[in-house]
Amino acid sequence: MADWTDVEIGQKLFKNIDEGSLTATYAALENCFVTEAKGLSRFPGLVEFCDLGGNSDIYINKYGNDMIAVGLDGRTHRIDSNANSRLIEGPPVLGGDPVSFSRTKTSLIMAAGAQIIAFDGEKNNVLSKDAPLSSFVGYVDGYLLAVEKESGRFQYCQPDDLSSWPALNTIAVEGSPDNINAMLVTPFNEILFCGEESIEQFERNSGGESPFFRRWSTGDGIIEPWTLCHADNAAWGLNSKMEFSRISGQTTQSVSDDIQKEIEHRYSINEFGSLKRAWAKPVNIKGQKFIILQAPESTNGYGTKGITFVFDIKKGQYFELFGWDERTGLPTLWPGRSVFQIWGKTFVGGQGKIYELSPNAYSNDNKTQRVYARTAHFDTAGCMRIDRVRMTLKRGVGTYDTEPSIMFRTNPDNKGFGAKQIRTIGKTGAPDFTIEFGAQGIGTTWQFEMAMTDNAPFELRRLQIDATRIDR
Repeated sequence: MADWTDVEIGQKLFKNIDEGSLTATYAALENCFVTEAKGLSRFPGLVEFCDLGGNSDIYINKYGNDMIAVGLDGRTHRIDSNANSRLIEGPPVLGGDPVSFSRTKTSLIMAAGAQIIAFDGEKNNVLSKDAPLSSFVGYVDGYLLAVEKESGRFQYCQPDDLSSWPALNTIAVEGSPDNINAMLVTPFNEILFCGEESIEQFERNSGGESPFFRRWSTGDGIIEPWTLCHADNAAWGLNSKMEFSRISGQTTQSVSDDIQKEIEHRYSINEFGSLKRAWAKPVNIKGQKFIILQAPESTNGYGTKGITFVFDIKKGQYFELFGWDERTGLPTLWPGRSVFQIWGKTFVGGQGKIYELSPNAYSNDNKTQRVYARTAHFDTAGCMRIDRVRMTLKRGVGTYDTEPSIMFRTNPDNKGFGAKQIRTIGKTGAPDFTIEFGAQGIGTTWQFEMAMTDNAPFELRRLQIDATRIDR
């Protein structure tokens, strides 16, 4: 009679020590995440929504009920919910930085390191000849704020007059001598000004001569400006200690301990430029809250471009996202460059394209999305023989003509992974939840590997082994 033993699949990804030292957790978890039921679920795929032409990184916001998309090339498009797009006339959004957006009562304001541009519903216009060159803008109670580029100051317009920027409407952020490299206006109208060495929070001052005052400052700065974002009632960003952190009040708490070695490695090998345009944005997927953290210029563990971690806010765990290079057969950069939610859906700005992040898609723009998981080296406290392996998962996910398949193999005693074992998971309507794999050999430590590349759901509920103890 089979004696089935559960293998823990609800563990976190841990990349902060050498893989050979892992006795629990995952060594790799790609394009899938741990669910609230401690199973594994495939991350949604990308479906092309609108092709804007070219290969410029695309950043998304909205005006009214329409989507506004701006490329690094400065071109601005207005797109309706049926994916009809038109190029907006007027000056481009130049500067070469990722685009900062802010919505006012009448306009969508955009800045990318040069002149601030205002879209008024018909065309783009230079906001004001007196407004500063800026990479960050924000709107609070009728005031538009803009960070002066490469300075420690910000300026603000006259109330409800976006065209008026008197020279005296300037405030120095003086908690530290570093320049302001990022700004965030939270949903609570808190204004965070960040430098590499400090963060200062300003708020509205309804009774004083200046419309804004500093409430507090802290010594932890933000080292990568576009990683600054707001989610789950807190700010988040990559701080001066190279930690991805939760920022609430004057408290900065690192949440990147599990991947810290990976982040620091980008700096220790003198790849300072590889973190250029690193960004972070919150996204809700399948009822769970995540933050996507991407460094598109970094080199990943496969030797290809792009690192994308996804942080599960509730669990405090990570997994990774990858695209796929069909030519080399290697994982590569996940195609997204920005994330925005509109019309009750989640959209991703790519290179010259906008995608919908769809829970019913299992590829990235019709290219392979490989689900991959590799465990630690589990210590079984003695020698054992694995006679069978059983997976409990969602089956019947193919079509009436094709059956998706899943790969499984093991690495006993770190002697190397054995031959790949492939099992199909059923055409449409297949009722059984389980599939089985054969004998895996003998060992005292065991590492398991699973992968799926077919365009179908992957919902793994349980992994079990039928093992027999052996005396040596």
